[in-house]
Amino acid sequence: MAPSVPDWARLAAFIDGEGCLTLRARARNKYAATGRCCTPQMTIANTDLRLMQWLQSTFGGNVRRFNNGPKHQKQLYVWEPKYFEIATVLSGCLPYFIIKREQAEIIIAFKTLVVKNPHRTKPLSEEEKSEREGLYQRIHVLNSRGRTDVAPSIYKAS
Repeated sequence: MAPSVPDWARLAAFIDGEGCLTLRARARNKYAATGRCCTPQMTIANTDLRLMQWLQSTFGGNVRRFNNGPKHQKQLYVWEPKYFEIATVLSGCLPYFIIKREQAEIIIAFKTLVVKNPHRTKPLSEEEKSEREGLYQRIHVLNSRGRTDVAPSIYKAS
């Protein structure tokens, strides 16, 4: 059964609040030459297994458990869609994003570039390397921590 409109809206909200959308750098290979190799990554982390079960039953993908914290911390679960479904999942959420719309658009654009040469049968052109690097830099600026130059207009200046 296909996800409903409320399902897509809920997923967008969970990605906005509990999710991570990024391009993860990988080791270079002969087809990337001097360009950066990247893999789109989309995850939602939470300590409630019910959320992970709903995500997996509604959108597919995989759920992993992590035991990285001290024993007094709750079990952490991470859901991620299958690699080839990331753009489809993000496209379904696009109208409902509040916070991470631009990151989603970057990943969709990156996946579109990858489709042009899916099996890396030829080296990337300088233009392709430049486009991919630009997307990588943009998403990492959006995901960086710390203060931003523009304060939200809902707050009064102090």
